[in-house]
Amino acid sequence: MFIGKVTRNSNGDDVLDPPNIHPRMIPQSGAIVEVRETTHIRFNQPQAPDFDYAQQEILGCVAPGEKVEILQVETLPNRAVWARVQQYGDSPTFSPRCPSNGIRALW
Repeated sequence: MFIGKVTRNSNGDDVLDPPNIHPRMIPQSGAIVEVRETTHIRFNQPQAPDFDYAQQEILGCVAPGEKVEILQVETLPNRAVWARVQQYGDSPTFSPRCPSNGIRALW
């Protein structure tokens, strides 16, 4: 799932802007984060530099307030940050409004 673009804040730290997760720091594998806005999930990892959103099948979405575990983070050359995520705890993770066909870990 797309979690934001890397930017440098006034303290010189790399942060996500706009952040799709809380906290807005770039997460490490194993981190538990809360989704801030509805975010689409896809089965495949994004490919740089010609990643075309229009050709990607959206399998579902993660709704605001839901928590996910970060499995892997990748920053593309255009500074876009993507994460492979999985369900965390009792959080439904993949919203009924956007069914995920039972898949637990997605990009």
